[in-house]
Amino acid sequence: MATIFLSYAHEDLSAARKVYAALSATPGIEVWFDKESLKPGEIWSREIRSAIANADSFLLLLSRCSTAKRGFIQREVREALNVLAELPEGEVFVIPARLDDCEPHFEELARLHYVDLFPDFAGGLARIVHSVTSRAARTADQTTASTPLVRFTSHVARFVRGVQDCYFVNVTNLGPANGSRSMIAVEARGWRGATKAHTAGMY
Repeated sequence: MATIFLSYAHEDLSAARKVYAALSATPGIEVWFDKESLKPGEIWSREIRSAIANADSFLLLLSRCSTAKRGFIQREVREALNVLAELPEGEVFVIPARLDDCEPHFEELARLHYVDLFPDFAGGLARIVHSVTSRAARTADQTTASTPLVRFTSHVARFVRGVQDCYFVNVTNLGPANGSRSMIAVEARGWRGATKAHTAGMY
């Protein structure tokens, strides 16, 4: 699931709702939109910062209103640019989308390729969806490749003349990054419930 943070000026609320509705109807995409995502009583400034930091993409709706406006939208842009600065070079995070023939005044935004949602709204939206889902797929592949897979096999042995059971647990790390690695742990439980554990071997 790709998560998009939708940033806009309040003067562009009508356009933002249209974008939100279209993206929310797209399978595999979840949109964080303040009018729908904020819950009553939440500290909105904190929730917005958290949503930006956790989003896969930051979709910034630009218009003559937003580029000339002071206020919280400018803080949202700075938060998003800070996130972008922490990502590896070439990663796509901030997606500027123009609602009209405006010019962004942030120097960092001027360097980013933008998409136009006018006059062809559907065509512009399709490009946004492609960009967002492609990045989410790459991130998911990287996470899967770096996450070790673990297989557990257990064995129980009871000694007739003893007062304890031994539990042998074989743990095999199948992570592609580290190769196969096995560890055998032995737990001895006595008749009074005392437990002793140690590592019998690792290879």
